[in-house]
Amino acid sequence: MDSVRCLKDTNPFIAGVNIFEIGLDGLKLMDNSFIEGDRYTTFRNLGISVGGFGKKKVAEKRIVIAFRRESLDSFETFAED
Repeated sequence: MDSVRCLKDTNPFIAGVNIFEIGLDGLKLMDNSFIEGDRYTTFRNLGISVGGFGKKKVAEKRIVIAFRRESLDSFETFAED
């Protein structure tokens, strides 16, 4: 499995906090190594990409994608598109 997706009707936690509750600014405080695109932001150290928090919305409204460290390059490109 390469990644796991959590949609807005779930409660994804990382390091004991709900990702949807702390939002993009809270995640930036947890991991300052990120790539921010119009729709998605990828956090390198946390190993997640989040969508629907930025300038443009995504079809899922809000989404968190947790990925394997070996897939980081793909998700860095994903955020930039």
